[in-house]
Amino acid sequence: MTRRKPPVKIIDQHDVRYLVNYTEKAIRRLVYKTGSFQSYGNDMLCSSTPHFQILDIPPSCHFKLEDVDLFEDGVIWFHLVSLEFANGETLGGEALQQSGLWGGSKLPGEKVVLKVQKVSDGKEGGLVKGMGTDGE
Repeated sequence: MTRRKPPVKIIDQHDVRYLVNYTEKAIRRLVYKTGSFQSYGNDMLCSSTPHFQILDIPPSCHFKLEDVDLFEDGVIWFHLVSLEFANGETLGGEALQQSGLWGGSKLPGEKVVLKVQKVSDGKEGGLVKGMGTDGE
């Protein structure tokens, strides 16, 4: 089974989080949601899951998504809700891969400045019973 390379990926470099478009295709619209999980005894605390969109992403580029909160608790995750290429092709419903870039390494592609717009507050967070790692 061959794994396809993700078209976009999140890369943390020091205290900034970037999104990289690895493709040679322009992206008309990308929508993602994000949140965090933290164990709390035998339970799991889940944050709210706001949705964000970015429009008109050029091919082969990277741009600042957000500043990294070095004191944020829990495991931070990002989920690709939908991605629409300029040619009409669509993707979605998958986790966005994340990695770190350290030392003198450079981010791939051209650096561009794009607006990240919050489009909804998403689901409210809360306590999920019996989902922690301390249980039976």
